[in-house]
Amino acid sequence: IVTGASHHYVLLRGNVSDKYLVSYAMLRLGILVGKVLIFVNEMDTAFRLKLFLDQFSIRSAVLNAELPANSRLHCIEQFNAGLFEILIAVDEGVADKSEALRSSGAQKKRKIARLKNSRDKDFGAVRGLDFRNVGTVLNFEACSNSSAYVHRAGRTARAGQTGAVLSLVSSSSEEQNLQRMVGNISGLVLNPLLVQASQLEAFRYRVEDALRAVTPSRVRDARLNDVKRELANSEKLKTYFADNPQDRVALFSKSGSLPHHDQALMNQVQPHLGHVPSYLLPPAMRSSLGAVVPGMNNPAARRHRKRKLKRLHTQQKRANGSSSSNRAARNRDPLETFSMRPGGAVKKSSANRLASAGR
Repeated sequence: IVTGASHHYVLLRGNVSDKYLVSYAMLRLGILVGKVLIFVNEMDTAFRLKLFLDQFSIRSAVLNAELPANSRLHCIEQFNAGLFEILIAVDEGVADKSEALRSSGAQKKRKIARLKNSRDKDFGAVRGLDFRNVGTVLNFEACSNSSAYVHRAGRTARAGQTGAVLSLVSSSSEEQNLQRMVGNISGLVLNPLLVQASQLEAFRYRVEDALRAVTPSRVRDARLNDVKRELANSEKLKTYFADNPQDRVALFSKSGSLPHHDQALMNQVQPHLGHVPSYLLPPAMRSSLGAVVPGMNNPAARRHRKRKLKRLHTQQKRANGSSSSNRAARNRDPLETFSMRPGGAVKKSSANRLASAGR
């Protein structure tokens, strides 16, 4: 990992949303080159990040450690085949530790044992599987030790290829821990990467708005649906579901199809979020990135804007029409329209008829 990869870190002194802001900007602006492997420490964070990226039409997948080895192998094969270029993986050692820390005493020991036993025996094969052509490893959350950093960084720059490892740290203490951790690895040079916050402020509103849409309940539903899909497609459970159709029906929605968190999320995604207007780009990058940034020439976004403008024009036209009719009604002389005839036919008043005859 020393010879072929460059190692950098970004120090973020803001809130947690800054990690999502920097990740979105680097992915959308094409700063992270090639296939991207993102490492997080908890399963909830993995699904939260995926649902966040989905809102911007950035396709990704989660390497879910809660699923059997065959499912994870299939996910990695799809990643290697190029069906999607962003894979979010959970550092299972850190995940187990953080999960156990929520308990205490004897309950903590039982939870650690249960978590270890819950990992199937084939999971080590997935850890050792080769991720092909990974251009960038993004440490979205900090590593626990030097060996974990080596494990993550070793997924890129293989077989003489080049690659990059980028770590996001949110405090000075995390920066010191990372420097001390990497310092124990001989021959590795860790360089700071300066990111001008002012260049990314234009994206902050849409990033924070997208994060508000990814609620804990949506993350929980996404994890649950992932397991439900695995159960519904399991070859081993086909016989069981054939004998117990009511259990299979319980997994499905009322429409007869298994609920999919991607489809559920699409109902709340705004098409314009997949489009990056030129005025949001950093000024120094507008001329060079305008033609290559994904979403700059988004047909769906253009159609959405045209429909929106047409709808606003129709509403404004109706408003102007109703105001003109109201104005005409106010200017109408009641003596000209008053009538005593049943049926409400408009008729000139007698005074007006006499005036007309006198003329």
